[in-house]
Amino acid sequence: MKTNRLLLVPLLLSLISAPVFAKKHNHTDGLDQTGDPCEVLTCMTGKLQGDMQAGCQPVNQRFFNVRVFTPYYNPEATARLRQTILNTCEGAVINKDNLEMVIERYGRSFQE
Repeated sequence: MKTNRLLLVPLLLSLISAPVFAKKHNHTDGLDQTGDPCEVLTCMTGKLQGDMQAGCQPVNQRFFNVRVFTPYYNPEATARLRQTILNTCEGAVINKDNLEMVIERYGRSFQE
């Protein structure tokens, strides 16, 4: 009886602790379809200012398609990734204030 308990306790502990040591898998959607980051920055700045151009609708959707899952939707990681993408635009330094406002307003949003 004692040997059964001695074998059962380590087995149960290993089953309980297995998820803790499992490797985390991050999943990112939409990263390969962002297109020109300057176009995205321009259209998202227009959206922020209330200027909705018809040609910007698909561009804005590409911005919102970038999402990070760890394994569930992670708004903070999504905002950081979207900001990283927009920072690759050559005009990001000049438009830093607009970029920060776009990320503040829309960076964590799952969809429009």
